[in-house]
Parts: sequence; C-alpha cells; structure tokens
Amino acid sequence: MPGPILQTMELKRLPFARRPIAQPGTVLVFQMPDNQLVAPHPPYTTGETWWKGPKLAYVVDNRPHGAVFNCQLPAAGDALFFDATIRFTWWVGDAVEVVREQVGDPEAECETYLAQNLPTITRRHQFNLPAAAEADVAATVGRRTLSLTGRGIHIKAVHAQLRIPQTQIDVFQKIQAAPHEQQLALLQTKYEAEIQDIKRQRMNEIVNGGTDRLYAFILEQEPARGMEIVSQMQAMADRDKQRAIEAIKVLIDGEEIRLGELDGAVAAAVDGFRNILGQYASPSGPSTPELPGPSPAEPARNDAAGPEPS
Repeated sequence: MPGPILQTMELKRLPFARRPIAQPGTVLVFQMPDNQLVAPHPPYTTGETWWKGPKLAYVVDNRPHGAVFNCQLPAAGDALFFDATIRFTWWVGDAVEVVREQVGDPEAECETYLAQNLPTITRRHQFNLPAAAEADVAATVGRRTLSLTGRGIHIKAVHAQLRIPQTQIDVFQKIQAAPHEQQLALLQTKYEAEIQDIKRQRMNEIVNGGTDRLYAFILEQEPARGMEIVSQMQAMADRDKQRAIEAIKVLIDGEEIRLGELDGAVAAAVDGFRNILGQYASPSGPSTPELPGPSPAEPARNDAAGPEPS
C-alpha cells in the first residue's frame, strides 16, 4: 500500500518563502485566493507564486503503482464462481480532480471498480473453462486504460488469474449430472409406458381371439392355477363366459371391475384371471378388491352351468 497521494503545504507571502518545488513523481496543485484549483505547467516561478498568491499547495503523487487483490468472479449462469487474483497498475491521471474530490484511497477505489466490472466478462464463460475467461479479460481490458469517472484515477495492465475452487467442483458435478438424470428418468418413463401399451395391445388381441386362444395363454403362463380357471370357465354357460371375458377386457384397460355385480363363479374366474394377468393392467388404474370365491375343490356354479369338467 503506497503512502498518501495528497500532501498539503500552506503558503505564506510574508515572510517571503521560496516557491515549492515538485519532486520527481509528483505534481503541484495550487488553491488560489478564489479557491480555484490549478496545476500549472510549467510550474509557477517564485515571482508568479508571490504575486498570484495561492493559499495552499497540494503535492500529488502521480507515479504508477502496482496492486493485487483477491475476489470471486461469477461464471456463466451465476450458479458457480471463480476464485480470482487480480493484478493491475493505477496512477493519478488528473491531479486537480483528485484534489477536488479528496481521493484518499485510490487503490481501494480501483479494486471496487474492477470487482464490479470484471463479472460482465467472466459471465461469458463456463465454470470449467477458466483459461478462456482469463484470455477474455486480457483481450477486453488488459491492454486498455480504464478511467474512474470523476475521480481522476486511471487503471491499466489488468491481469486476472482464475481458479476453480474445490468447494465448487462438487456443485459443478451435480449441475452437470442433473440434466442427464432427468433425461434418463424421462426415457425410462416413456419406455415403461410403451411397454405397457404393447402388453395391453397383445392381451386385447388374445382376449378378442376367442376362448381357445385365451385358455392357451393362461395355461402357458401358469399351468397349475391356469387349469383351475379354465375349468371354471368351461363350466359356465355361454352368457357367463361372455360376461367374464368382458370383465377381463376392463381389467386389462386398468379400469374398475364391479365384481359385486357378477355371479360367484364369474367373479371367481375373473379374480383368477386378474391374479395371472394383472401385470398387463394399467399401473395407474384402481385396484380391484379381493372377493371371496369358491374353494378350488368346489368351483361355484350358477343355474345355467354345464356338466362337471372331467
């Protein structure tokens, strides 16, 4: 941190004093009797200093000063940031303005200016590409002279060293993974829906293909239990068989089956079909309540039932 850039000298006409001399790296700013500030070039001679009668002289340091500070700069999207080390050079460009505004800590003002303006550059770059953001800073402001408006201070040779903080790497990985996980979930949902549609279409074809095709499929899925259900169906009258098939179609579409409205034998057969074919019902469809059916040894029969299966 350099010393103060402003030093004040009180000037007296009597007793006569030799005029102040600007040392190398400084400039003199005089406050005149009417409070006007002037920085004469070339400087006043001793005679001019006496008869113009300035009240005060300010010695302003106008040498270039190197500075460095650390901050965080946002990456694209503002969700992640770079750890940044910023180096720059500043100097007094307008000594009169510095005196008028009484700029006491120009280096701090330069840091604030850069911290507020560099994000517009780094936001153009992804978090995992700090080198590209560094190059952009160098191309955009590194070779330019920047001015702090109304403060008399200039900045040049801005250089940014950007790093990826370890704490941000985990956040970055989660953000990168999120879209892939969402896409996978969508694909899985779509795949499951397509498979369900294919199964439902196949089952409708089987049911609509007649009882022989339906019996064959049931026996293929579960031979032991399937034989029991087939026997129940064969024992039914044609009217009840048709009611059972219609109920099975409703089951396949995942809709509610009103088993309470069916005869005991029909309800028992449909319940048996549901247990075997339930994998083809809509996953979002309402569940079918369990109903007591006839015991396996004594299948229920209605008045129109045919002879006992052999």
